[in-house]
Parts: sequence; structure tokens; C-alpha cells
Amino acid sequence: MWTEILTIAEPVALLFGVALVLIGCFTYSRRKSDYLAPVKIFFNQVDDLSVAEYKFIRSGVIFLLLAVIFRFISLTFFL
Repeated sequence: MWTEILTIAEPVALLFGVALVLIGCFTYSRRKSDYLAPVKIFFNQVDDLSVAEYKFIRSGVIFLLLAVIFRFISLTFFL
């Protein structure tokens, strides 16, 4: 039962996390009118993120970490 839950939860968390990070990055780039802004977010310090953009990126990173934890659990206990 737990293996089925983890095989569904891992890709869902991964896709949801990537989608949230991309939404945050693209809303920032649309607001700044700079299409290289997502690259600047990941490689430089950005101080002018709005609250909504920051929440999207932070939530996406949390879901990505959750997907890694799900993968670790499934490989450690159910392989």
C-alpha cells in the first residue's frame, strides 16, 4: 500500500514543485520585462521579489524537497 502511495506522490510533488518555481520565476520576469530574470534569480541575489513571487518559489522548493524525501523513503524502505 505504501509503495503505491509513494509512486504516485513522488512525481506529483516533483511536477507541482517545478510548476510553482516556474510560475514564480515567470511572473517575476513578466513584471520586470526581462526574460533573463529567471537566470538572475538562481545565480544572483535578487532583492525585489514580490511577496507572491517569493511564496511561489518557496512553496515550489518545499515540494521539490518533499519529492526527494519521498524518493529516499521509497528507495530505502521499499526496494
